[in-house]
Amino acid sequence: MRDYTETGPPADWHQAKVAARSSATLTGLVSGKKYAFRIRALGPNDLVSPWSDEAVCMAP
Repeated sequence: MRDYTETGPPADWHQAKVAARSSATLTGLVSGKKYAFRIRALGPNDLVSPWSDEAVCMAP
């Protein structure tokens, strides 16, 4: 997760959550602020997928 900005350099990525499920709930986001997210799958034997494309969402 990172703060999203349409201008200027992008912010650094920060780990928001590690989960063993296909969904996760994040808390502490600022209402009305845009965030960029990306995910990757963790499989057996420490196999890791590539990062997904980023998705931008506004916190409700």
